[in-house]
Amino acid sequence: MSDMDDADEAREIGFNHPDHCGMFSDDGNRAAARIIAEMKEETKAKDSDQVIYDRLTAKMNAVEPAHGEIWDTEVREIIISRLVRAWGRELTPYF
Repeated sequence: MSDMDDADEAREIGFNHPDHCGMFSDDGNRAAARIIAEMKEETKAKDSDQVIYDRLTAKMNAVEPAHGEIWDTEVREIIISRLVRAWGRELTPYF
């Protein structure tokens, strides 16, 4: 389940919007924001970095056919930074 509601889905995602993730379109930014929301919900404190990255990689691979820029460095860094900030922990870089 995502943190986004129907009103969020209809809003334009500009550069300063909290869901802006460096994607090329609003749909892409919404997809990246959904990944972040899902990862926040699904990740447990005891999950290892590798488990987290495996889950995140699967989610990003699922988005890639429609939004290939999901693997761009800026997008990855935004996603990871928002997750570590939310979790209050660091991740060993695997990407």
